Amino acid sequence: MGTSKALSKIKIEPSEIVAAAAKIPGVHVDREHFLRAQFDKHCDEQMLVQVLKVGPRAAGVPTKTINQVAKHVINHETTQVTLISAAAGLPGGLVAMLGTAAADIIQFQAALIRTSQKLAYIHDWPELFEAKGKNIDDETKDILLLFLGVMYGISSASKGIEKLAGLIAANVAKTLPQKALTKTIVYPIVKKIAHLIGARMTKQIFSSGISKAIPVAGAIISGGVTFASFKPMANRLNLHLSKMQASKQRALKKAAAPVAEKPRTIASKTRTTQVTPKK
Repeated sequence: MGTSKALSKIKIEPSEIVAAAAKIPGVHVDREHFLRAQFDKHCDEQMLVQVLKVGPRAAGVPTKTINQVAKHVINHETTQVTLISAAAGLPGGLVAMLGTAAADIIQFQAALIRTSQKLAYIHDWPELFEAKGKNIDDETKDILLLFLGVMYGISSASKGIEKLAGLIAANVAKTLPQKALTKTIVYPIVKKIAHLIGARMTKQIFSSGISKAIPVAGAIISGGVTFASFKPMANRLNLHLSKMQASKQRALKKAAAPVAEKPRTIASKTRTTQVTPKK
């Protein structure tokens, strides 16, 4: 009962959780290094150059290959975060060491952020972090919250991602849009979804804390809960990004297709011939 009361009093600030998670070593994914490592065996050098420049789908990598890479990334990240969560559930593990029930949720969000970057790059997004991950400013946090919102199943976050993608396409950007644009488009949406993300994080902390109160068995429970929640969240983001890219490609093909000329309708004119009677 005491554990439940203590956990229920925890106040979650999503932006602070994201900022803390994003600073954990290994969370930032270098876009070029990641894409090269994942697609080097699938592309020749010329196509690989294009992959690094515009993204796999835009470079012409087959959809089947892109889906295989995304599936591999999700499985790998799910395994990693499950093992970390299980280890944290052991007596004297990470949560006990850091002295806070929020430690596990920060690790969980860190895994989500790392996975969201990888999936974004697979689906033709530019670098999400500024200065190679050395600078986590407010705009970066807002964008990461949008990706997390999609993973948590918040519909308004999905719309925010679509608007952000539209800005990138309109500016033919290799990087994210200017801060002024990001503030205008992203911030109002993030402000609305932040409390929803916070509520979901609070539930996760509660579940995590309860499981860790059970010696040894808590590790199995914690790992199982993490596995059951993380993979569907990653799949949700992957599916959304994939559908967006598919829609974009269809629109581009439609725009590039030659417009068929409409057959001309020639109105026939009836001539009236006047016959002069013979005399």
